[in-house]
Amino acid sequence: MLGSNEIGYVAGSKIAAEMDTFIDALKKVVPNSEIIILAITGVTAEHEKTKIENMANINEYNSLLKKLAQEKNHGFIDVCSVLLDSTGYLSAQYAEKDGLHLKSGAFKVMLNHIQNQLIQ
Repeated sequence: MLGSNEIGYVAGSKIAAEMDTFIDALKKVVPNSEIIILAITGVTAEHEKTKIENMANINEYNSLLKKLAQEKNHGFIDVCSVLLDSTGYLSAQYAEKDGLHLKSGAFKVMLNHIQNQLIQ
């Protein structure tokens, strides 16, 4: 989930390039490792009204991560979408009051989704 803290301040393309560099370095150290890239999670609509992080940038970055995973033949799991409400924002049920950080219940949903994707 590299990029969660930068997405409001750094272009998604730059963060994706940093992810690419990080993965290349990791593969040099552990060449037989299986890499699975996780999407970063979203923000609530309320958060987006007053803060710099927004769903448009998050969605763009997650698309770049998915493309990177495909190009490098790595796994990609979209943990963002399983936490969204019907309007495309992080569901309030999974968000702390700041609309960015996750409540513990969100991690259970994410873990279940990851496990289901890996079992397929």
